[in-house]
Amino acid sequence: MEIIRKKAAEPAVGGVWFDRLFTAGPSREAQIIRVVVAPGSRSPKEGAGNHQAEYDFIVRGAVVMDIGGERVSLSAGDIVYIPTGTDHVGYNETAETAEILTVVLEDRAPV
Repeated sequence: MEIIRKKAAEPAVGGVWFDRLFTAGPSREAQIIRVVVAPGSRSPKEGAGNHQAEYDFIVRGAVVMDIGGERVSLSAGDIVYIPTGTDHVGYNETAETAEILTVVLEDRAPV
């Protein structure tokens, strides 16, 4: 059994908070991150050169994401898969705080 205690969130960057809830493996093969996006804020752009795929589960609120040049609206209960190396950024264009649970998986070539 393993118990993971809540740690303090990383400081907000432009209205976005990151809680790294879980990290496994020496090179962060798997991570679970809670992302809180304040109204009118956006997440940092990620993707190019990134060796990790991710699943984003919208826990509450709504976000608009640009994923690989495609714009998509997501709301509570939606899940989106973002392939390795795909540029992506999320925007909270509402008056309500959005919360996203992100599962990040290291993309490793088969041995």
